[in-house]
Amino acid sequence: MDNDGWLFFSQGKTGRDAVIPFNRKLPEFAEPTAGDLALLHSSISARNKRRITYLHARRGASRSSKSISQWFAAKARKAGIEDRTAHGLRKSRAEALFENGATMAQAQTWTGRKDPRMLQHYADKYDKRRALSRTDGERKVPTSEIRSKKGRK
Repeated sequence: MDNDGWLFFSQGKTGRDAVIPFNRKLPEFAEPTAGDLALLHSSISARNKRRITYLHARRGASRSSKSISQWFAAKARKAGIEDRTAHGLRKSRAEALFENGATMAQAQTWTGRKDPRMLQHYADKYDKRRALSRTDGERKVPTSEIRSKKGRK
């Protein structure tokens, strides 16, 4: 993290650098994620100070990326949540960035993606009516609420 409050990290999957505002005001499109950022703050504060690892095994050894993915999916299943993976979190975060008004460049920087093709796929999934809505209030309605009203007239 730099002195201006930006957190820089390298994405394991893409090898690309990502940057997020960590100790500074979030951009408007990221304000709905403020709760997640607070969890990240507390996770980093609670980490083992001997090494830079955010998920470790019970005895303190670092987990491989494959191990983390399997661990996450198993915990989700144990909680009664099927078909949830670490990749699914990344995908849903990218979709949420677009739903909240992020540009392609902002989403690429936030997620550490160089190639915009997959992000474009995620961007295409968000509800287009939000993009064409007239008022700020209409644009801020969560997509899930908009979709639940589609069948009603």
